[in-house]
Amino acid sequence: MKNTIEEADEVFAALEGIPEPLIFLYPNADAGSRELIARAENVSKRRRSRVLVNLEHRTYLSLLNNVGALVGNSSSGIIESTSLEVPAVNIGIRQRGREHPPTSLMFLPNERPSKGQSGGRSSKFRQSIRGLKNPYGEGRASEIVSRVLIKAPLGEKLLFKHATCYDYSHSAGEAGNHRD
Repeated sequence: MKNTIEEADEVFAALEGIPEPLIFLYPNADAGSRELIARAENVSKRRRSRVLVNLEHRTYLSLLNNVGALVGNSSSGIIESTSLEVPAVNIGIRQRGREHPPTSLMFLPNERPSKGQSGGRSSKFRQSIRGLKNPYGEGRASEIVSRVLIKAPLGEKLLFKHATCYDYSHSAGEAGNHRD
């Protein structure tokens, strides 16, 4: 939880410098989520901003399509924001190791965007991310899977279980793996 709070310190400090209205979405119920909610509610009392608890997926996408940037540490900053050409700033280690497109700027706590990145807010950066291909596809996975399943040969092979046996005679020397 210590990392979550440290990362939150960085995010909220950076948000203080943004004059535009802010929209906060409730985080997942991970460690530190209550602290994040309290901080978002505190910010919303002091300036033009809103804290939203739940959004239907279509409403969320509509909102995302109309914001200047997505800031936080969310897979949405890698997947949906790319399809909608919305800059995303992911702060922290949660998305480390995942493929992320140039729309998603990844920072460790205490890192700051370079002047060229401007946290994704510059018009030059926004132009650079137009028309990018989303590495996670175009939202048609269910269609593709359905087509494959429809064409897959079905029959008795899928209806009956077949036991497979392991030949332990090739595992000499392993404890418990021998035959008499």
